[in-house]
Amino acid sequence: MNQEASADRQREHLEVRPAPGLDQGYVQGRKLNDLSPQLTRITANAIGVGKERLHPSLRTCDYLALNQRRKRVAEWLQRVPENNLRVFDVGGRIQPYRPLLHGRLRNYFAVDIKKTGLVDAVAMGERLPFADATFDLVLCMACFATRKTRAK
Repeated sequence: MNQEASADRQREHLEVRPAPGLDQGYVQGRKLNDLSPQLTRITANAIGVGKERLHPSLRTCDYLALNQRRKRVAEWLQRVPENNLRVFDVGGRIQPYRPLLHGRLRNYFAVDIKKTGLVDAVAMGERLPFADATFDLVLCMACFATRKTRAK
């Protein structure tokens, strides 16, 4: 099978989900209360952390850096011309920048080494089985800085 056919097969297997706002009680097309109680707590915390990262409180010690980052990421995402985007979020446990793509998503696929209701697959970002052109946009915001060992 050639690489293009393989990429098409992978795209077919990616579930196309609506992208509701994370504060509407939905996670990846499922109701938040459909998750296990423990995963519901973990996911609610992740959503809260993501919101705080996107719109930091003045009391947050990283306010200036996070506020500036949001502005830069929003500016960068506005330059992406497409709508109906297939987005891949490496380290997507809290997805703080997902709301900046609201109304422009076809699907949003997130991997992280820790599970939340926002994560589609638990995996390391260095070892992913996707062919070129499976996604239109890849987000990876500082998650590799936490790596303990060097990738080979």
